[in-house]
Amino acid sequence: AAKRTFASEISSDTPGPGAYDSLISPRTQGYAPVKAQRFHYEVEKLPGPADYELSPLMQDTVLRGTFNSKLNNPILA
Repeated sequence: AAKRTFASEISSDTPGPGAYDSLISPRTQGYAPVKAQRFHYEVEKLPGPADYELSPLMQDTVLRGTFNSKLNNPILA
């Protein structure tokens, strides 16, 4: 069995918790400091909704897909 030690028996030459230098560099965040972003992908410019023109027949209509309802199609009427 291991020898038991009590608080009164600990030698006084053991440094306390405040005796250690806990200098932590502010630059390192983990084990391997990395300066590049994770999952950074170069995406070329893709066309958005404003880059397209609707045909004159469709641009002034209110025909839109809605959930669970049916609108009259002015083009087929």
